[in-house]
Amino acid sequence: MSLCAAGLGGCRSGGDRLVEPGVVVAPVILESGQARVVRGDWNDVDAAVSVGLSDAEMAVLRVRVRSADRIEYELESILDEPGELIVTREPGTAALADGPGLPIRLEARVGRWLDETRAWRLLRGTARRLEDLAGVEFKPIE
Repeated sequence: MSLCAAGLGGCRSGGDRLVEPGVVVAPVILESGQARVVRGDWNDVDAAVSVGLSDAEMAVLRVRVRSADRIEYELESILDEPGELIVTREPGTAALADGPGLPIRLEARVGRWLDETRAWRLLRGTARRLEDLAGVEFKPIE
């Protein structure tokens, strides 16, 4: 794995996103999955997740809203593998829920043996849709 893929090298590739001016956030490889921080609207999370699920060929089994700042999706892949997507935002940003471009963290774990490709597709699709919907009422899926 390259330092860019691990988000450790301070380098920039096509998958990196700017969260704040001058700060590059690359997908971070976790011990048990992948994570990504994107800017988007909290009220668009469900719509964005549905796009990510389609890209990763997964379905939702259960949704748990743990707090106003955390949603957990229990998933299953087309190959009957378990998965989880955890969406969080910084505590205290609930008052800004309708404002565009709040940092939202996505964490994905897929498969008993960690299907990193499917987790990446889930994160990529969800992140892109959150970015597409940031600050707008609607936008066609491309």
